[in-house]
Amino acid sequence: MNSSLARLSALSATKRELKRGLMQQLLTARVRFPQFRSAPVWGQVRLGEVAASVTRRNAESSVQRVLTCSGEHGLIDQQDFFSKIVASELREDYFLLERGEFAYNRSAMAGYPYGATKRLDRYEMGALSTLNICFALANERLVADYAVHVFESGLLNDQLRRITRVGSRAHGLLNVTKADFFELRLPLPSLEEQRRIADMLNALDREILVLEELYDAYYQQKRVLVKQLLFGEIEISGELTDGGCKDA
Repeated sequence: MNSSLARLSALSATKRELKRGLMQQLLTARVRFPQFRSAPVWGQVRLGEVAASVTRRNAESSVQRVLTCSGEHGLIDQQDFFSKIVASELREDYFLLERGEFAYNRSAMAGYPYGATKRLDRYEMGALSTLNICFALANERLVADYAVHVFESGLLNDQLRRITRVGSRAHGLLNVTKADFFELRLPLPSLEEQRRIADMLNALDREILVLEELYDAYYQQKRVLVKQLLFGEIEISGELTDGGCKDA
């Protein structure tokens, strides 16, 4: 079982590395799908032209799910991420984010030196601290799934670095203003090419998710087996292998 876990972990890491490489190639037009190689050179679009700020509040704390914007896990319930809610009891002033909308966490974190921008996919809605910059795509020029991968790729880091204010950090956050954030410029191929790129990267995400779910299932199976062995609930005669019990 240990070797199965190791193989799944290695395969997942390989897929992640493949995705990182593909993002760098596909999202910069260094590599283009055959049907788009003769298409016009990509333009750019200012984020503020295709997105609108989300400032709706969680009036009367009507939504109890409090989110945190994690680099690794995306927008996730604090109860799941921290095993407790770390937000204050008064959440009326929190932003109310709906499924499909985005949040930029201005905190530097592992893998995201200039903060992380994530889309809310897990839940219909959730409350989020106003220390985040929230927005929704409001223009059909940008495909939502394509935008997710652009934000995830790190291609905007140079721009974020330039607009990060030098000096002390408020609340430990990078000093990126909302106005400057909406000045970020995103690569803009045609809608058809955006969809093709997103489809390719989404397929890799699904493969990675399947591998992670298999790993978790094997790991849980191993934990149960170890517990049963420790408490004498089962006995094994012979040699235990990944394939099961092998008679001596």
